[in-house]
Amino acid sequence: MRGSTEKQPGHLAPVLAALGTVAVTVLFVGSLVWVMAQEGPVPAAVGMMIVYAAAGAAVIAGVIAALVQRLREIKKGEERDAAKY
Repeated sequence: MRGSTEKQPGHLAPVLAALGTVAVTVLFVGSLVWVMAQEGPVPAAVGMMIVYAAAGAAVIAGVIAALVQRLREIKKGEERDAAKY
């Protein structure tokens, strides 16, 4: 039988995971931009950087949207509701 000391899920883990993913994405795209800046603009490279930057922005937007959704789920207590079944 469970006591009244059930641990509430925290917000720290989802926030840290989202920040880690955003940091890796920013470092990846940033390193590509830095290398391109060192070598000088090459038309094909600029086109590929636009594609990489768009993909990175999509990843970051998706991670932030998932984080907001997860924090709302935690706030509503949906995990506790699901644990009953």
